[in-house]
Amino acid sequence: MKREDDVQLIHRVLSGDDKAFDILVGKYQKSVHALVWRKVEDFHYAEEITQDTFLKAYRKLSTLKNPHQFAGWLYVIANRLCIDWMRKQKPAMQSLEETSVKEIDSITYERYVERDRELEAAEHRHDLVKKLLEKLPESERTVVTLYYLGEMTTKEISKFLGVSVKTISSRLRRARERLKEKEDLFVQEYLGGVQLSANIRQNIAQQVADMQPTPAPKMEPFLPWAAFGAAVVLATLLMLSVSNQYLAHFQKPYSFEAESEPTIEIIDAPIVLDIDAKPALRNQIGQTTTISKNNGNGLHASERDATLNASEDSLRLSATQWMPDAALRQAVREKLDIPADAPLTRAYLQQHLTSLDVRYKGIVDLTGLEHATDLQALVLIGNKIHDISPLSRLTGLAFLDLGENQISDLRPLAALTRLETLHLWKNQIEDISPLAGLINLKKLLIENNDIRDFSPLDELTHLEVLNKRGNFRVSDDISRVAVAPRIKDRDYPSVFSAWYSDVLNLPNLSDDEKLVYHDLFWGGPGFHLQWHPTPTGLRLFGRIDDARWKREYLLSQNPNFTRLVSLDYIDADPSDYSEEWPHWIRDENGDRVQAYAGGSTLLIDFTHPVVQDILVQKALAVAKCGLYDGIFLGRWQEGTATLEDDKGGYYRDVEAEWSARLSMVRRIREAAGDNFLIVVNTGQTKAPLSAPYLNGTFIETILDEGDTAYTHDHLREIENTLLWSEQNFRGPQINALEGRGIPLEPPDSPRNQQMMRVITTLGLTHSDGYVCYVVGISGIIHKHEYEISPGHKIDHIKGEPHQHNHQHYWYPFWDADLGQPIGEKSQLYQNREGVFIRKFTNGWAVYNRSGKPQKIQLMERTTGVASGITGTQHILPDLDGEIYLK
Repeated sequence: MKREDDVQLIHRVLSGDDKAFDILVGKYQKSVHALVWRKVEDFHYAEEITQDTFLKAYRKLSTLKNPHQFAGWLYVIANRLCIDWMRKQKPAMQSLEETSVKEIDSITYERYVERDRELEAAEHRHDLVKKLLEKLPESERTVVTLYYLGEMTTKEISKFLGVSVKTISSRLRRARERLKEKEDLFVQEYLGGVQLSANIRQNIAQQVADMQPTPAPKMEPFLPWAAFGAAVVLATLLMLSVSNQYLAHFQKPYSFEAESEPTIEIIDAPIVLDIDAKPALRNQIGQTTTISKNNGNGLHASERDATLNASEDSLRLSATQWMPDAALRQAVREKLDIPADAPLTRAYLQQHLTSLDVRYKGIVDLTGLEHATDLQALVLIGNKIHDISPLSRLTGLAFLDLGENQISDLRPLAALTRLETLHLWKNQIEDISPLAGLINLKKLLIENNDIRDFSPLDELTHLEVLNKRGNFRVSDDISRVAVAPRIKDRDYPSVFSAWYSDVLNLPNLSDDEKLVYHDLFWGGPGFHLQWHPTPTGLRLFGRIDDARWKREYLLSQNPNFTRLVSLDYIDADPSDYSEEWPHWIRDENGDRVQAYAGGSTLLIDFTHPVVQDILVQKALAVAKCGLYDGIFLGRWQEGTATLEDDKGGYYRDVEAEWSARLSMVRRIREAAGDNFLIVVNTGQTKAPLSAPYLNGTFIETILDEGDTAYTHDHLREIENTLLWSEQNFRGPQINALEGRGIPLEPPDSPRNQQMMRVITTLGLTHSDGYVCYVVGISGIIHKHEYEISPGHKIDHIKGEPHQHNHQHYWYPFWDADLGQPIGEKSQLYQNREGVFIRKFTNGWAVYNRSGKPQKIQLMERTTGVASGITGTQHILPDLDGEIYLK
């Protein structure tokens, strides 16, 4: 339609033609719904607010000064309603937490499980889309949502938001560029698949038929639309507490015809309005629901008389004394329909209150509710309740929902033995032993608390539904995401991070962003998990469900991300075992032995079968929980011993150590299977004895010539070890080459960047593995050319021995998009000794250790990533490397 059609339709509406308004609803409902969803992030609530937007527009239609701007006016109304909604309630996505008693009785256990799984999958997709959209600035996020969910053209969005088509197109293009192609398709498919409920338009039409638009106010003088728009924008900004520095941008009158940037944006900021909060109620599938109300409406005459003529004892205390919480008191009055001029008495409460549903009202104190002894159903979601002792007398309760409060002590619930449904999700509960006697419980929701021991529930034989996600629990056995495709499909250069996820020159990245900047990482279990003994051996313990979600999120950000758990088998923290534990390595004085000078860990005797069993149990726990792709084992230089004292002596001989190592790795491989990575630190050595069980090696190199450079001979040794590893370890392979930085120079010094290029291109031309170049410093006294952590500063101040050999720095050289390898490994360039070249889909990697500069002639024009020179001929210095992109 042309814009003038809106004007004609509005005139028809104001003349009494409601069908014309129905046409306007059909035209704009998807746009408004998309806009509202961007704000509230819940499709069902967005539908309700969309409906309210059109109803409010209908009531106020006669106040619209410029009918040409109907779309922008709808925008403002929708935004205001979103702000009101955010003020009034903040409901959490829930799993049947708000299902009525009647519905719960009708849902079989099997149907519940099916619905819960469907919801989990839907919520997971919703969370992924939300995370992807959060990568975009607000202006781009809004345009993407209107484009895909609202199914609007760029021209329609331009009119709706009041900016130029060119600006909208630019925002959409930038958003697609920020999102990877697969991410953009995922967002498009998800938002494009959302359908508005078919009855929204019908509901609006029905309600419109029962109301009349507000008469046009008499205003002198008449305000032109531009001034009105400016007032709306300015008022909105003031409500959102926008700081003065942004006001100047909005002081010009708002124009829907604007060709420049100024526009109304949806700003997420807290506001406070003096409005009574009345949150909508929604069950699992998005439908409005309440606990059934009492029979009858309001007070009958006899009941009013009984209330007014209550006993002297009942009237002796005012309601403010025996029920001090104003929000609770008001909710009870509303429920019982007690007039403002009638008293609320304990006797009346006891006789008439059988159900109560009060959500997100800020209730703190339940005192007084103990008199409602006929209560059968009670819902108090999203309040600020800490003490639930008044509930101990409500022994008739069958349904109780206390979700999203601040409850930690459940002892008052011990007497409520008639309870069949109990919701305690999202509180601060640690001890659930008071629930052990609630033998009639059929459904219990206790997710997102701090519970560690669930044994009190063992005797609840009638329990059909139990949700304990988000608590501390032992990991269960689930399958892992296949790792081979992630290793095979990644692009190069492919960079890894060992132990430290921090990146020195990217301080503004979140911890998750730093992790997925790399394709491979190993370190501790992470995810706030810890080791926990069980009857079947050690398992990982903690908030397993949160960890699983985080793992999926990391993969959504980097689909090729691979994570290993580094397992210590040579040493342990003193707190891991008692001081009397028989498997500590002890010196001639019987004292436990430090593993490293200045370190805090102590040597353990891994040649003993008990210690070997511990490592195998940990490895299998990693394999079974599904959160990781494999394990990493350090100190794996075959033919050398590691259990040594500070004088160079050894506590166990080489044969005993390697017999133990081979036994452990063989047992792990047999139990964990083929789709489980085992990577070890061989330094710069080969590992023929253990190669059949291993997927790869960590080649940890060190600098020569006084920690200033790699020599030609040293690089030749690294090449040989890397090639041997590529040929002898099992697939899928993880060979990781780490270069060591010049310690007393800045990470980005010319020599450090040159050595980084050497290591990177050596890895690219000789393997399909991963590379890294770290800043490494050891010793007591040293200085840094970069910011160090507070803990490390303390080490310096105290002068204590310490080391930090894997501090990470991100080099722009690694951002080159080489694609995937096409050429063979270790190919000499034109048969020149020491010059290696390998072709990739988007260019070439060249590495030179020939002893002199080399002229490189390529068949196509390319640009050197480091040199910036474009052409077919390039000069590459000795002991250097370069990536040439087409």
